Amino acid sequence: MRLHYLPGTAAMAPHATLAEIGVPYELVRVERDADGRPSEAYLALNPWGKIPTLEDGDLVLSESAAICLHLADKYPEARLAPPVGSPERPELYRWLMWLTNTVQMTQMRHFYPDRYGTSGVKEKADEELAAHYNRLDAHLAGREWLVGEERSVADLFLFMLTRWGRFLEPPAWERPNLRAHFLRTLELPGVRRMLDEQGLELAAPRLICREPHCRLTHSLLACVLVRVLHVGVDLVRVAPELLGRLLLAARALGLLLGLKARLLRFAGLRICLLAVPLRLLAPLLEPAGAAASCDGRDRPDDE
Repeated sequence: MRLHYLPGTAAMAPHATLAEIGVPYELVRVERDADGRPSEAYLALNPWGKIPTLEDGDLVLSESAAICLHLADKYPEARLAPPVGSPERPELYRWLMWLTNTVQMTQMRHFYPDRYGTSGVKEKADEELAAHYNRLDAHLAGREWLVGEERSVADLFLFMLTRWGRFLEPPAWERPNLRAHFLRTLELPGVRRMLDEQGLELAAPRLICREPHCRLTHSLLACVLVRVLHVGVDLVRVAPELLGRLLLAARALGLLLGLKARLLRFAGLRICLLAVPLRLLAPLLEPAGAAASCDGRDRPDDE
C-alpha cells in the first residue's frame, strides 16, 4: 500500500484513514518542478496529476473521498464506515459526497480565486463557506460524529476541511460544535500519526510553541489560556509588572484543572500546558491554529 502525497493537502484524509486502520503503508512525497508540474513518473501513474494517489496492488486510485471509501470497505474491522445495508450507510455517502463536492470545492475558490474568475470569487466563496460550516455546526449539536455513533471516514475528511477553514474570518473552528468535533477527532491515534508523519504542527494563534512536548502530534496541547494571552501578552510588553500576576493565575488555573503546567520563555516567558484529555475540556478550549506545512502548502492544492 503506497500513498503519494504532499503535506497539508487533500492527502490528509486518506493518510489518516490508513493510519487509523493500522495497515502497513508507504508514503511517497510527490516531487514538482518550479512551475508546479509533477514528475513524469507521477503523471504516468496518475495522468490527472492530482494529489493524492493510492497504489493498492494493481489498483491505482485518486480522489480523496474515493480512497477513503475504498479503504473503509477493504478493512471493515476498522469500523470506519457503517455496514452496507444499515440506515447509516447512505448517510455516510451523503455527508462525504457533500464535503468533497461542495465544501472542498468552495475551499478551492477561497484559496485559488484566480482560477475561477476575475473579481469577487474569494468573497463569494467565503460567504458560502460560512454557511457550510454553520450547517455542519448545527448538525453536530448533541452528537459526537457526523454519522451514527462511531467515527467514520467522513469525520476524518471533516477534520481536514476544518483545518483548512482556520484561514476564514471567523475560523471554521470558532463554532462550538465544530470545535468540539475537531478536538475529538484530534484525539484519534490515526490523526495524530498523520500529522506527525506529514510534519504538520498545531499551535495556538499568536502563541506558537516550538518545544517538542508541545506538538500536538506527540501529545494533545490544551491551550486554555489562549484568549487570556491574546490580551495579556500585549499588555506585558508595556507593563512588565503584570507578568507576575498572569503567571500566578496560569499556575492556579493549571492546578484547578489538574493540568501539568510548565513555564517557558515567551517574549521573556512563554506559558505552555501539557497534554490533558481534550474530550473533558473541549467546551473550554480553543483549537490551535496551524503552522504552515514544511513546504509552505497546507491547503487543498490541486485535489
